[in-house]
Amino acid sequence: MKGLPAFWAFVVVWAGAFTVFVACSLVRLRMLLRRDRQAIARFSGTGAVQPVRAIFHLEGERAAAQAGIGSVSRQRYEEILGEVRELVSAESKIHFRIGDLALEIEPLREHGGAHPGAGEEAFGVRQSLEMFAEGVGIPYGSVRVYRFTAGHWPPEHRVAGVPFEIHRILEQLPDRFERITDPPVHPRTGQQCWTQDAAKRQVGWRVSAPQSVQEKVEAIRDLAADEQVAARVAADLLRRPAVAERAAADDTARHLFNRAQNDRWHQPERSAAPAQGPDLLRAYELAVVRQRLTEIRRLMTSTVLPHAALDPDDRWIRHVVAQLNSVESTLDLIA
Repeated sequence: MKGLPAFWAFVVVWAGAFTVFVACSLVRLRMLLRRDRQAIARFSGTGAVQPVRAIFHLEGERAAAQAGIGSVSRQRYEEILGEVRELVSAESKIHFRIGDLALEIEPLREHGGAHPGAGEEAFGVRQSLEMFAEGVGIPYGSVRVYRFTAGHWPPEHRVAGVPFEIHRILEQLPDRFERITDPPVHPRTGQQCWTQDAAKRQVGWRVSAPQSVQEKVEAIRDLAADEQVAARVAADLLRRPAVAERAAADDTARHLFNRAQNDRWHQPERSAAPAQGPDLLRAYELAVVRQRLTEIRRLMTSTVLPHAALDPDDRWIRHVVAQLNSVESTLDLIA
C-alpha cells in the first residue's frame, strides 16, 4: 500500500474488516437456521403436531437452553435424563426376563398348575411361584405381576424404550400391540411419548395428575368418599355464588336438596310429642305450624307465583293462588 494515499489505504483496511465481519455473521446465521429447522422437524415430523406449534415450542426450548433446571444446567439435565432412561430400560428388561422365567415354570393356564410326572409331587400355580419367589428373594406379588405381563406381551411385541409399567397397564387392551406403537402427544412437550397417566387414560383408570374436568371431578369424588367430608365440601362450594347458580340449574341436585330440606323441617314433627304439660304441647304445635307456613311460602315464591306470572289468565292457577293465600293467612294468625 506504499503507492496509495493514506486515505485509500484506510478505506481498504476497513472494507476488508467489514467483509470478514459479514462473512462470520452469515456463517453463524446459517448455523442457527439449521438448528431451528432440525428442532421444527423433530416436533412436526410425527404429523400430530402442527408446525406453528413447533415454532412456539422452539422458543421455549431456546429459553430453557439458557436457564437451568433445578440445581443443574440444561446440558447436565439431559445427561441425567439419558442415564435414567437407560436404567429404566434395563429394569424393564429384568422384569420381563423374570416374567419369562416364571412362565417357563408355570405357563398361563385357565385352571390348576403344572402337570407332574410319575412319582413327582403335584404343585399348584401359587405354590410353584411362591417357591420361585422365595428362591430369588423377591415378593410373590412381584413375580405374579411379571409373569402375567410377560404372558400378555410376547417378546416380538415388546417395544424397546417403553417402560415395563406401561406394558402392564396396557396388557388388557385387545389391540395393545398396535396401540403401544402409537403413543399420544404429551401436552407439555408436544412430542409423542408414553407416560403412566397417558396409559391409564387409554384403559379408563384413575390418573395421578388430573387434567380434564371429568378427571378432576372423579379425583374430588375419591377424596370426598366419606359423607362428613362430602357434606363439608358441598357446603363450602355452595357459598360461591357462581357454583350455587350452576348447582341450582341441575334439576336432580335441586330436587334432592329440596327433599333433604323438607325432611329437616319434618324432624320435630316426627319426633315424639311431649307426653304431658300444655305449655310443651303448645310449643310443639307452634313449631309444626310454623314449618307448614314456611313450606307454603316457599311453594308460593318458587313455583306458584312464577306460574301465575307466565299465565295470568289461567283460572286454575288463580284459584290455587287464592286458596294458598287463605291458608297462609290462617297459619300466620296461629303462628
